[in-house]
Amino acid sequence: MRQAAGVVTGFVLALLAQTSVIADPYVAAAQVAQRLGVATAVIATDADAEAVRQRVAAALARPLDADTAVEIAVLNNRALQAAYIAGEHEFAALETALDLVGETRRAYFNAVAAQQVASYLERALASAEATAELTRRLAQAGGANRLDQARAAELYVKVANDVRRARLDATLAREELTRALGLWGAEAGYTLPTLPPLPASIEVAAGVEAEAVRGRVDLMAARHAVAHEGAPAAHRLEALAIQVRSEVRAAFAAYQASYEIARAYRDDVIPLRRTIDEEIVYRYNGMLVDVFTVLATVRESVAANVAAISALRDFHLAEANLRATLIGGAVAPTAKGGITPHVDAAPGGH
Repeated sequence: MRQAAGVVTGFVLALLAQTSVIADPYVAAAQVAQRLGVATAVIATDADAEAVRQRVAAALARPLDADTAVEIAVLNNRALQAAYIAGEHEFAALETALDLVGETRRAYFNAVAAQQVASYLERALASAEATAELTRRLAQAGGANRLDQARAAELYVKVANDVRRARLDATLAREELTRALGLWGAEAGYTLPTLPPLPASIEVAAGVEAEAVRGRVDLMAARHAVAHEGAPAAHRLEALAIQVRSEVRAAFAAYQASYEIARAYRDDVIPLRRTIDEEIVYRYNGMLVDVFTVLATVRESVAANVAAISALRDFHLAEANLRATLIGGAVAPTAKGGITPHVDAAPGGH
């Protein structure tokens, strides 16, 4: 009996050794750096913390792009630091890092888009205010009726409410990004640019499923488990491989469709809106259209421009999701909906 117990104990110890639990946080950090191609650091001392702080401060000295946001998060996020130290299994820190990268990219594009929408609506508010004031003066001079004056005032109030919502959305989205970056205090005052433009072309679908099956960290971990757990792990591996292939196909479909939608806004919708706006102004100056038509055009233009920003954001979110399906990490819904301006395009009646 004692001999049998010794054999079992020896088997368990060997099995535990083969699962390659990483007790050394520096090894875990090196794996993350190699896999993601970004610098990592283990914060074990005050000197380590100061070195990371200086690197982060240098990165924050310029407007933050998506890749720099990821670099800061990987360096500075304390949940990832905890994963280095915990060393639950060989892939634990890497899985945490991949989740963090996906979360950071999504938070970045949501924050940048929300700020961009708020900035656009603030400019639209200034125009709506000027229109309302002009209509008020025209009404006083007998050049506009009370209905036109009320409609112009209503437009201003609606855009003002959209600005309030947009500012709140921008604040909340920025806080989500700040949490992912591990920042607080003065560091949280970083500068965000506008959304990157659409690329000239996008990736092709050929080979993406095979790339994911080769490179996904969760599949690597599942293959590793097969060697130790046998048939149950093999079935889990097969199920996961089917799921991964489906996720990649869905992510690529969203990536492709969102690119085409954003491109249509850039190449067609916005230029057409610009032409419509210019023509309405010419006609209004020539007294060929009334104030109501001008206000309806303003509503339509605001809605189209906000939708264009949201479409560009959705493309970048879809691209981030596609990356996650190819290498691993949590995948979130492609879009968060965005702001739908209450200055809707429906003109109503005269």
